[in-house]
Amino acid sequence: ESPAPAELRRHAAAGLPEYMVPNAFVPLDALPLTPNRKLDRRALPAPESSAGSGGRAPRTRQERLLCELFAEVLGIERVSVDDGFFDLGGHSLLATRLIGRVRATFGVDIAIRTLFETPTVAELTERLGTGEDDGQGAFDILLPLRRKGGRPPLFCVHPASGFSWSYAGLMRHLGPDHPIYGLQSRGIAEPGELPTGVQEIAADYLKQVRTVQPTGPYLLLGWSFGGLVAHAMAEQLQRAGERVALLAMLDSFPRLPESHGGGAGRPAEDAVLSQREFLAGMLDLAGYERAEWDGEPLEYGRVAEILRGQGGILGGLEERHVAALYEVFENNSRLARGHVPGTYVGDLLFFEATLGKPGNTPGPEVWAPFLEGSIERHPVESTHDDMTQPEPLAGIGRILAARLRDFI
Repeated sequence: ESPAPAELRRHAAAGLPEYMVPNAFVPLDALPLTPNRKLDRRALPAPESSAGSGGRAPRTRQERLLCELFAEVLGIERVSVDDGFFDLGGHSLLATRLIGRVRATFGVDIAIRTLFETPTVAELTERLGTGEDDGQGAFDILLPLRRKGGRPPLFCVHPASGFSWSYAGLMRHLGPDHPIYGLQSRGIAEPGELPTGVQEIAADYLKQVRTVQPTGPYLLLGWSFGGLVAHAMAEQLQRAGERVALLAMLDSFPRLPESHGGGAGRPAEDAVLSQREFLAGMLDLAGYERAEWDGEPLEYGRVAEILRGQGGILGGLEERHVAALYEVFENNSRLARGHVPGTYVGDLLFFEATLGKPGNTPGPEVWAPFLEGSIERHPVESTHDDMTQPEPLAGIGRILAARLRDFI
């Protein structure tokens, strides 16, 4: 029996750049040849068009409806049952829309974690209706974005908001042989005592990381506050005798106290957002329709009402949960302002947002006192808050993919 098209695409993507991976596969007993023993291209059969990607067409009503929902949300003509949602360009915002459409069509809730674990129509069809999805997995400290793959995983640390869903957009740019995990703040899943320092967070996350990957080489990526944590994780791993193959940051800067030369010219993101600014940003990040709430005061109860009304990733949150999210954000922001990094022995791959910053904003060179290695800077045409939007992430993903091929 021939391998499924999705399996063939994964195999091809492991060794080819994205633009060279075929969209369709046609099984042949032998290649047609000319009398001169060269490939006879005119004799090659055309791919079947039953599914736009060359995969299998839907076999049941449920699969057909899911294929239609995938295509509608992704803005493409058709989807096969073997196409991965994130491989086709899906990201966390589109995932929210898809989850809402699945809920409206089938009357069932699925967590974003379910979509990460079962990203094709065929896989998701098997999961629907099993009762295995309690909707809480989206808030786990260790969030599997992609479990499968034989290479070392990439561990992505959240910004101050505490969520790491937005890294899902990296999946289509990194080879399918690379597992990807997000690390998320304690306190967003269940209320509890919040951490008191960045080093404490790093140690906690390393315990989670070692449940998946007990030994190195380790690949670490952090955005904003997450860069501080990733740097601290790299330090701790090195002190434990482990190898860190990659430390990468998305527009992350140490925000030092005056005693360590901080204070002047700090990045704009150093300022703590107001409650309304945070709640509006959270709704945007999770893909909720701004038209329903733009311009009005946002209190915890009103946000919970919006979430219930639109469903999706955060649809099950109550008012107390929304309040806890802001507490996590405030705590992470406070810890960032007081954190003085240690020293990491190695190089830093740095992606710097170039939009929306004053002229005196420090660059990645502020990390030099905390590194024994070089800083490789890549400017990204983006604001700080939009670094994980599809367009900036496409450029970041291409550079990361090339770097991972070099390291591993």
